Amino acid sequence: MSNVEHEINRYKQLESDLNEKVKESMSNPFFIQSMSDQFDVHLNLVRTCRQSTEAVLKQLGLATKKDICVLTKAYIRLEARVDLLDDTLYTVNQTMNEVVKNCENLTQSIQSSYEQLKSVSCKREMNQRHVQQLQLELKQLQKID
Repeated sequence: MSNVEHEINRYKQLESDLNEKVKESMSNPFFIQSMSDQFDVHLNLVRTCRQSTEAVLKQLGLATKKDICVLTKAYIRLEARVDLLDDTLYTVNQTMNEVVKNCENLTQSIQSSYEQLKSVSCKREMNQRHVQQLQLELKQLQKID
């Protein structure tokens, strides 16, 4: 067996021994209770630190972590509303542009129709005058006969 293989086997044995010791420790009710007590002490210490920090921040008139979280959530909701308003305004703007184009087209169409009516009306007046003129001429001719 080579020196490298020997070291690998030694490492594997050491790892196995350590794993066994950890399992034994974790299975021990005394160890479990001791860890639970230590976590409780730690948790109480963390709570006390947080409460003290919040009290100091409030006395100084500074925002707490909770205040910042509330503000951040409100900002996110507001940003979503602004995005919705932006999208709505874009849609309204597009619709208004279409309405303006339609109004321009309608105005051109009305102008064109007006010009046609004006032309027809002018021709009609001219035709009526011509008919009147012809009627006068006819009467004069009838008088001559």
